[in-house]
Amino acid sequence: MKEVFPSTPHVACKSVTAHPLRRHSTFLRLGSAFSLLPVAALLAFASGAYAQQGTWTNTNSTGADWSNAANWTSGVIPGAITGTAGTGTATFDSAVGSIGTSGNPILIDSGRNIRGMTFGTNAGSFTIGTTNGNALLMSASSTIQILTNRPASNTITINAPLVMYGALAINNQANNNGTRFVIGGDIRSGTNGAITLALNSVSGNGLNVNTITGLISNGTNGGTVAVSQNTSGGNWVLSN
Repeated sequence: MKEVFPSTPHVACKSVTAHPLRRHSTFLRLGSAFSLLPVAALLAFASGAYAQQGTWTNTNSTGADWSNAANWTSGVIPGAITGTAGTGTATFDSAVGSIGTSGNPILIDSGRNIRGMTFGTNAGSFTIGTTNGNALLMSASSTIQILTNRPASNTITINAPLVMYGALAINNQANNNGTRFVIGGDIRSGTNGAITLALNSVSGNGLNVNTITGLISNGTNGGTVAVSQNTSGGNWVLSN
């Protein structure tokens, strides 16, 4: 069964059941003092590299892991590997190299927590994660977005499961008719509150069909997920 959200602007909100459902249902400035810091403090400081904003580089050819510093500009890996309230954002704004293809996707490490992913005007057709692999833990008020003014048409595939710890918006802002999202991984709540998954698309991609083929569910922590959509163009199709 498929449900197609129409391109006519409107917002709809619906709750899902507590089980997987059929889709119609949701500076320290370091100088000479650096050498005086104890080992534990140095390790804590080093771990900060995992909480910054990181930009993917397509020049690495070995090691498809998200946690591989060689895959990120200046070795800065976005996100955290502990907790669920990280502020890191991953930016993809290049053609796809040998890593990030459908046959060699970017692999998510256990516990990877981010607040967002941005696919810029130069981003190719990236594939993020696998449906049976580790989940991306999405912090509260997180966003996954495709930016506008894209010269080429691409498909952004996110197969990693998404675990929501607050509201999540998935925005396709591309103003051409060939760029779309394909969300293959399951999406579920990881918290015990009421949260919203917002699906948005703009008028410039009115012929696009963004799809979610994974299950959307409330998870197992007593929370609820509501699904809303707001489109001035393009469609979102929830199927499974």
